[in-house]
Formats: sequence, structure tokens, C-alpha cells
Amino acid sequence: MVWAVWPGLDGGAPAGAGSALAFAAFVALVIRHERLERRIRWTGALADVADEALARLERRWDTLPLPPMPTPHPEHPFAHDLDVVGRASLLHLLGGLAGAWGRATLGRWLLAEAPPATAETVERQDAVAELAPEVATRESLAAHGRLAPPLTEAALARFGGWAESAPWLTAARWRMPLVHAVTAAILLLVGLHAAGVLDRPLWLLPMIMGWALTARWRRETHARFDAADPGRALAEHYPAVLDLVHAREFRAARLRALQAATRAGTAAGGASESAADALRRLARLSAISDARHMYLHFVVQSLTLWDFHALAALERWQRAAGPHVRGWLAALGEFEALAALSSLTHDHPAWCRPVVDPARTTLEARDLAHPLLPPAAAVGNDVELGPPGRLLFVTGSNMSGKSTLLRAIGINAVLAQTGAAACAAGLALPPLAPVTSLRVSDSLAAGVSYFLAELRRLKLVVDRAEAGDSTTGAPRALFLLDEILQGTNPAERQIAAQQVLLRLLRSPAVGAVTTHDLGVAEHPVLAGALVLVHFEEQVDERDRDAPMTFDHRLRPGFARSTNALRLLRMTGLYADDDRTHP
Repeated sequence: MVWAVWPGLDGGAPAGAGSALAFAAFVALVIRHERLERRIRWTGALADVADEALARLERRWDTLPLPPMPTPHPEHPFAHDLDVVGRASLLHLLGGLAGAWGRATLGRWLLAEAPPATAETVERQDAVAELAPEVATRESLAAHGRLAPPLTEAALARFGGWAESAPWLTAARWRMPLVHAVTAAILLLVGLHAAGVLDRPLWLLPMIMGWALTARWRRETHARFDAADPGRALAEHYPAVLDLVHAREFRAARLRALQAATRAGTAAGGASESAADALRRLARLSAISDARHMYLHFVVQSLTLWDFHALAALERWQRAAGPHVRGWLAALGEFEALAALSSLTHDHPAWCRPVVDPARTTLEARDLAHPLLPPAAAVGNDVELGPPGRLLFVTGSNMSGKSTLLRAIGINAVLAQTGAAACAAGLALPPLAPVTSLRVSDSLAAGVSYFLAELRRLKLVVDRAEAGDSTTGAPRALFLLDEILQGTNPAERQIAAQQVLLRLLRSPAVGAVTTHDLGVAEHPVLAGALVLVHFEEQVDERDRDAPMTFDHRLRPGFARSTNALRLLRMTGLYADDDRTHP
């Protein structure tokens, strides 16, 4: 191949010079081509980010890629009911704006069963507000997330374990001095033999010793190379991401703390070194260690004991930077998560900054809507939950918006306590731990009927509600129940529902329940504790075939209209025969 590139290598000085220039030009073109390829990949990633931003604004879920996300336990108190995970979820909306570390952090925050300390929520809110106008930073973070090589959790755990473990080769003081002595002896004797000073290949003696060391330490050496190898992906990609963290001086205390966390660490020589610089140094060391994969590795190893020198350099990095790796990645993940949350503030300027106040006993919201609906379709309502001992009792016909209201309350409470903007004109609430019963399903495999599954879920709700205790620090629960106890007959359902609601009213929790069964409110104790609101449909009573419309506006009092038979008629399931149906 070299002869094809350099055809005049043996054709005299002029031809050789021309071939040398041709070879140099070829190398320059290869380098230029690689740079252009990187630029094309980067531009393509930014274009994808821009396209997805439009899909995100319009909530076009089918065109918005579904990022990797955690799989919460089936009995998580709210993850599935409030659409935190899965398609058309909060993590679907936000996950594409962050890399792997940011998505993991977002998942932990949004799925936290207990709210964070109020001071932590306020710090996140300050950081989100400062990052909201940083569009270029968010776009770059999202583009880097797309270009990052995939890393399995097992590989990352292996690298993290190596980074935080004690060095092996350099831990024993005699190993590297022995390696240096053998290497020096081989090179010196080879040089003397090549120069004719020695007439015998005495270099074979230290080389044999080198082969013995290589054979003796091969398993330990290669095990440590393999453990450190996933760091290459971090080292080649994340320094540029960390540079974004340090691109400017921030005012928010949380952002300044994250910058400080990614500056922590010292180089082997004792000089201060940022996380980005340390990872770049790791990239260079990883490239050096790759000599073990070369075709001529045996020759290089025989002459220089290359693997031991490369591992020693990696262990110097391990000793200086390894203990900081986990902290760097945690800080990077938090920065990415805050940047993702800030997109909600930037993209929805009408959304509010919630007030989380431990002294409050009520949740109050103005013009609260569901954040996962297209903004043009989302209808806001004023809502008040609490104080404990009072219950928002929502009635209304099918499709009127009862379930959506409960999900809007819950998902906005999650956003508020995570530190994000809320889809409302105003929202104030105490720290709350959401627990819901909105989507219950049976399980054939587990032998669990629908009714039993719902009872188990209600038991979880009641237990969480009664466990809240401000004196012990247990968070107050936010319970949201939709059409409870549908799996039994109406008479028993009414009595059972009343008993569940009475226990909830005696707890320190706040919440809301929807139902079609107006008789639930007839209990004498419940009657004085329920705040009655309803949704209703709009129909032309003069035309039985006229379509129904819904304004999804909350109104005081009971719902008095029903629409089940009209919906049956619209779908063709109702036999409208005057001879059989008066």
C-alpha cells in the first residue's frame, strides 16, 4: 500500500521528493476528511435537536424519539398513573434534551417517592431560571448526547470500580523499578549489539526476563486494561460536554457548586486539573494502552515492556483522578437535568415558578392545565386542595375531563417539587408525596382480579396518606383517586368508597376523587367535608344526533347531566327503537 501511495520511493531524488509531497498531501486530506466527517455529524445532530424541539412544542409524540428511560416498579405510587415514564410522558418530553447521565438524574428526580427538601427545590428553581435563556448550551448538550457512544451499565460499573480501587502494578514499590531496569537493559544491549560493541546478543537475557514478567502478570495487567477501557468513551466525548459547564460564570448557587465539583481533582504532578482536562489525559493514555491490540505488539512488548509502562501511566491517573470520577459524572448529570428542565421555562413563558412552602396546608393553583397536552388544546382551571379534612369531589359525564384534571394536579406537583416550571398561571403547595389510583389493571398471570388489584392500590394510598406526619418529617401525601371500586356492585361500592374516603379525611393528606356515583356524598360526615365541583358537556337537546362538545371548565356543585346513552347512540351500539325503548 505504501508503494502505491509513494511510487517513486526508489526512483531517485526528484521522484522521491514528489512522492513524499504526494504522501503528505494524502495524509492532509485524510485529516481534513475526518474533520469534515465530525463536522457533518455535529451539524446533523444539531439539526435533529431543532426538529425535535418543534415536535416537543407541538407534542407530536409520534415524531419525537423515545429515549431510554428507567422502568419503575409496577406498584410505584404514581409513575404510571401520572405518565412520568413511557410514551407521551414527562421523560419522553424531556429525556431527549440530556445525555445518559442527565436522563438518569431526571429519572431519579421525577420518580422520587418523597419530595426533596424545600431548600433543594428552590436551588434547582434558581438554576433552571438561569439556564432557561441558554438555548445554545441546551442544544449543544442534546447534540452531544446523541453523539455519545453507548455504554452499558455493567461497563460503567466496571470502569467506576477500577477508578476508585487501589492501583495494582504501582502499589508494590519493587515492580516498576524492576520493569524500568529490564527495559533499560534490553534497549542498552540491543543498541550496543547493533553498534558492534558487543558481538553476542546479550540482550536476549533481559528480554527473556521480560517475557517471564509478561507471562506472569498478563492476567492482572489485561484485567485492569479491560476495566479501564470503558473510560475511553467518556474520555473522548465528555470533555466537550464538561467545557459547556465551565463556559460561563453562573449566579445560581447550584450551578456554581456543579462547576466546582467538575473542577475538583489533581493531576499526578500535584497541579490543579479540571474534570475535562483529566478526561482528555485519560484519552491519550487509553490510546497508548491500545498498543496491546497492534499486529506488532509482541515485538514492541519484547523490546520495551510497553504494557507495563502504559498501565503504570493509567494507574497514576487512577490515583490522582479516579476518586473524583463518580462526583464528576453526578455533577454532569445534574447539570444536564437542570438544562432539560429549563427548556420548559423557555418554551412555555406563561408557565409559572411554583411556590413550595412547608408552612402551607393547601395546594392552590390558578389556570392549571396538563403539561403533556398540546398547549393550544390544554384548558386551565383554578383548583384548591385541602386543608386536611376537606376533599375535592369531582363529578361529571364521560369524556368531560375528570381524569385529566387529576393527572394535571399530580404531574404539576411532581414538576413543581423537581424544580421545574408548572403548567399554571400560579401554583403554591406544601411538600407533597403523590400517591394515586387512576389506572388499575388485573393480572391473569398473578391471579389478581380487577377488584383485588384496586383494593391493593387503595390500601397503598390509604397507608401513605396516614403515614404523613409533620412531627416526624414524613411527607404529607397528595392522593388522587379516579372512579374507585368499579369492580363490584353499586350498593357495596358506595359503602366501601365512603369508608375509604372517611379514612383519607382523617389523615393529614390532601387530595381529590372523581366519581359518577353521587350517592357517595350522602354520608353525613362526608357531606360536610366535600368540596363539590363538576364538568359538563354541551349538547343541543333539540337534536338527538347532534354531537357533544366539552369545554373542560370546572364548575361548582354536582354534575346533573349524563351522556352514556348518547355516546352509545353515536357509536351505533344503542338500538334506537321506539317499540323497545320508550
